[in-house]
Amino acid sequence: RRVHGGAAAATAAARPPSGGAPAGSTMMPPIPHSFPALSALSVDELDALATSDEAFEALFAELDFVKSYRSFRLDFKARNAELAAKTLALREAMETKQIALQTVHEELERASKALAEKRARQEAIMARFAPETLAAKLDTAAQETEQESAELEQAFVSGRLTDTGAFLNDFLAMRKLVHARQAKAERLRASTRRR
Repeated sequence: RRVHGGAAAATAAARPPSGGAPAGSTMMPPIPHSFPALSALSVDELDALATSDEAFEALFAELDFVKSYRSFRLDFKARNAELAAKTLALREAMETKQIALQTVHEELERASKALAEKRARQEAIMARFAPETLAAKLDTAAQETEQESAELEQAFVSGRLTDTGAFLNDFLAMRKLVHARQAKAERLRASTRRR
């Protein structure tokens, strides 16, 4: 009983000059070079401290340095836990954003591919109906019809075709079609030159 009372009184009467680290500080409190609380104890009290773990622990727990260190350790753990939670939340947010960005990237790729395919189809259609293409097709069709009319004429001249009325109807229709196709082809080429 005397040891505990003397230790408490000595601790209350003499504090280490350092005073410990400020609250919330990230610096470890300085270790004092001396402990005035021990100097205030008698020889009997010091002997009791040396032989009693319980008395030693009681005095040790009352030292300002120990209190400051324990407070620092608790605060340090709390800060670490808070930092770990923020880091985890930030990582999860980054992963969510990365997934969203990847999704947008994939959607853009699909849209770009679809647009390229649509543009290719449009260009193919436009190429089929381009004035130059149509004019070339009309020229080919006119040449084919002209060849057919020449063959029809040759058949009539050789006597293989004897119906004069049928020959004239077919031959004149073919020649009319040839001229019409040639005229259309020429108009298309003229429109191209005017661009």
